[in-house]
Amino acid sequence: MSEDFFFSIGSLIIDDIVQANGRTHMKTLGGGATHAVMGMRVWADQVGLLARLAQDFETADFPALEQYFDLSGLEKFQATRTPRAWQLIAEDGFRNEIFQTSFADLPSFVPEPAALQGRYRTARGVHLHADPQKIENWVRFLRENPDLIILWEPWDPFCQPENLAEFYRLARQVDIVSPNINESRQLTSIHEPEKIALEWRRNGVRKSLIRLGAAGCQVCGETGDPQTVAAYPVKKIVDVTGAGNACCGGFIVGLARTGSLLEAARYGNISASFALRQYGALYPIKGVRKSAEWRLRRYPGRQ
Repeated sequence: MSEDFFFSIGSLIIDDIVQANGRTHMKTLGGGATHAVMGMRVWADQVGLLARLAQDFETADFPALEQYFDLSGLEKFQATRTPRAWQLIAEDGFRNEIFQTSFADLPSFVPEPAALQGRYRTARGVHLHADPQKIENWVRFLRENPDLIILWEPWDPFCQPENLAEFYRLARQVDIVSPNINESRQLTSIHEPEKIALEWRRNGVRKSLIRLGAAGCQVCGETGDPQTVAAYPVKKIVDVTGAGNACCGGFIVGLARTGSLLEAARYGNISASFALRQYGALYPIKGVRKSAEWRLRRYPGRQ
């Protein structure tokens, strides 16, 4: 029996990172979908990314990319330049993202459902990080696979109070919705994550994963109280960029394998702990699985 396949739908972004001390890390591979795939890769060997590539993107610029994820979901299209952003890191860790290319062009870098081919059609879980206007169409195609777990991570610009009704409409169509805590507060004008999750549930959201940054994450199902799972402790945080996306990726694998929201949250937090230790989405994968399983067995507070 072959191993389950997991993938993310979104876009690649090239990040130019500038630390508070002036050190730079130029041309690092990023983007929410890429970080989410790496979160999956912590736990699963068979992962993929569905994204469009601009004409200037060369996989050779990122050595051994095929060791991280399946490349058959990457397709070149007519755009000439890959989306690119400055990531400016302050001394307190605050990250200011400034797009060098137009954010308005980003939706065009997310594939259409026709790109769903091969094992992407029989996958076990997907992270959906796309233009809100494409979510409904994507879900309609993805639901052709009845065993697929769909997690929707909304784009930050969408998470505004005027979009709350549309958020509910789309969230009812997926299995899990996962804005971070700041996005959740922007949407609802409610401060406490527990109250946010319960309000969502009253409006038909089946499951939610609210990412709380350094506090970990909160999960809420169709019954019971929302529950917070503390972050896995990291001694030295290098960069917070992409940790929330990685949490989503790990969470999907954990939910598919265990069926438990709490255990899935631990999977997600452990994936985030690896993302926090370096700049960019990619890092050496050797030994990561063994380390992740060790962390899971010794997760603080786990019974």
